[in-house]
Amino acid sequence: MKKDNVLSILKRISVIFIMVGIMFLSMGFYKKMAYSNPDKAYTTSDDYINSYVGGDAFNYIINGTYFMAYSVIGMGSWIISAITGTAYFKLSCENEVNELTKEKLPEI
Repeated sequence: MKKDNVLSILKRISVIFIMVGIMFLSMGFYKKMAYSNPDKAYTTSDDYINSYVGGDAFNYIINGTYFMAYSVIGMGSWIISAITGTAYFKLSCENEVNELTKEKLPEI
């Protein structure tokens, strides 16, 4: 594979994993922040948001677990993105250094 192809692949992988990380982190924070479990006796609302069982404590435990899992996946994606981005910058800098050393400089 040519070095330019490898650089473009690393750049694309890095951008993709940044977007995947943002997606999973936003899903995790949605699970953490958006919660509604209306009580039938006191409200007429049927808007159950991130509510799985009858008790609030159990729902908070479930949503906290979802938040943790999505956050771990999101941060793992950002770590992969950082590794591939660093590899991209290292290879591109090596490519520039090699091009500069190949130039013929005038002798004094």
